Amino acid sequence: MALVAARAAVGGGALAGWTVSGNPTIDPTVGLPMPSWKLPGNGSYMWRDDHKAYKGFAYKIMSQGLADFFFGCDDKGAGQMFRIDTRASGNYAGFASTTSWKSWGSPSSGFYAPSDTWIQVELTFGPSAATARCTWVGGIASVTLAPYRPSGTAYDFQGDGLGATSYSWVSDFQTLA
Repeated sequence: MALVAARAAVGGGALAGWTVSGNPTIDPTVGLPMPSWKLPGNGSYMWRDDHKAYKGFAYKIMSQGLADFFFGCDDKGAGQMFRIDTRASGNYAGFASTTSWKSWGSPSSGFYAPSDTWIQVELTFGPSAATARCTWVGGIASVTLAPYRPSGTAYDFQGDGLGATSYSWVSDFQTLA
């Protein structure tokens, strides 16, 4: 698979090409590699639609609570998401449905993700399933969503809703062509 990089600070402004709601920013001091997108947990999000059916996405993410990646969505945000949830105790990192950029469900199964740790996520799509493979220092997890049928080609990074003092960082975002 060819990797098409879409780095945070490429041309035309810090978040060029993304539709932004709330206050996602660029953090020049954090990332693998730096810079990273910084998403507060106050419902802030950034979405885009390249009008391409990608074979998947890859990114590194570190969260102090919750961070969502919406995918296969229509232009209103209805589709699916993969959540990193670091709260443990019945709160899973995994897949859930979305109904808009501001409304989503919670995973009912998955794994417990570590807090304040960089996690490499590779999300790939097959004919009827989506798979998330996650690796971090000291851990690995994989979850599958089946059946999977996209509602569109839009995707989004969402800071979720734990509050403005909870942050997530996204680095090295790539589309898998």
